[in-house]
Amino acid sequence: MKIVVHSEYKMGLFFSILYEWRSGLFILLSDHYSPLSLPTKINMKLFSYKVVYTTNGSYFHHVKEKTDYPLIERTNPLTCISGNIMKCQRIIANIFRKYLKPFEITDSQMSIMFMVTKAKEVNQKVLADRLYLEKSTVNRNIRRLIDRGYIMMDDQMMLHTTEEGKQVLEKIIPHWEMAMQESKEVLGQEGLEAVSLLTERLSQ
Repeated sequence: MKIVVHSEYKMGLFFSILYEWRSGLFILLSDHYSPLSLPTKINMKLFSYKVVYTTNGSYFHHVKEKTDYPLIERTNPLTCISGNIMKCQRIIANIFRKYLKPFEITDSQMSIMFMVTKAKEVNQKVLADRLYLEKSTVNRNIRRLIDRGYIMMDDQMMLHTTEEGKQVLEKIIPHWEMAMQESKEVLGQEGLEAVSLLTERLSQ
């Protein structure tokens, strides 16, 4: 069943907008198309459409397909906050990974070494809380750093950076600074301010 929604002569062009009830097809027939020439009663922002140009006119398609999964149909995964943040994290992590690769150390292990060294002594729980890491992840990285002789654990389960660890950290820092510089260039000033705001907001 076709219903004529609106039809008028405007700016020298004749428009016929037809609505195909069952298929959800909107058709705009004209020799030329201009959004400003559309009848004012039709708000095209309400519709999701694509334009197909032919010799006869322009056709707007708004397909309404029946689905058994309406929630999947209406959901756009590209707007997922978690997914977007993880995507940003992976992009920046790849930059740091490139500069830290010669030292065979990950950015997470680098963060642990920084915190252990700066704090003088710290335990695994404090590390997990301050770095927002799973305890299993912290434990795994601590084991690897201990095996490599970079940090040690005393009888009170407190962590300390060894002399070898401090020497390695001293060598890594210039490469870490290069990774920081490239990340700043990628993010730009507005991006850096956004990261600071986001970190502050989520850390409250």
